[in-house]
Amino acid sequence: MYYSVLFSALLLGATATPVEQRQGPPGEVSNFAAHTDPYSDNASFGYDFELTGRVATHCNFSVATSDPAVPSVPITPCDNTTVRWEFFPVPLLGAPYRLVIIYQPAIGAAAETYSQALPRADFPAVSFGSKDGFVYIGEPKFEAYRVD
Repeated sequence: MYYSVLFSALLLGATATPVEQRQGPPGEVSNFAAHTDPYSDNASFGYDFELTGRVATHCNFSVATSDPAVPSVPITPCDNTTVRWEFFPVPLLGAPYRLVIIYQPAIGAAAETYSQALPRADFPAVSFGSKDGFVYIGEPKFEAYRVD
């Protein structure tokens, strides 16, 4: 028993390289914006995504909603359809939102998944006079780390 615990600890220690080092360089998200449109019942998301030397594309989503809460985004293709993405709240009280970006360079090729957590505090509720909504106030440029 003692030897199996020791062996497991050594094995886990040997593979404890940070994810970024094992999975390669992160993707770059820029111009990230999300908000409720004060003049309609729409919520919109948009950003640019780049894997240097591999793919660069614009991603966006708009949905009709009268709910002032930040909506989830189902898996949605970007302008370059080799990239798809989704956005959703992590179902724990106070947990962040999660942006997931999937890059599949060719049909049949292995997909690469990139992800970043965005704090709930970056999506405050706002009032547009008679209408409530949200607006993203966080950094518009950040890295999405490969997670597969």
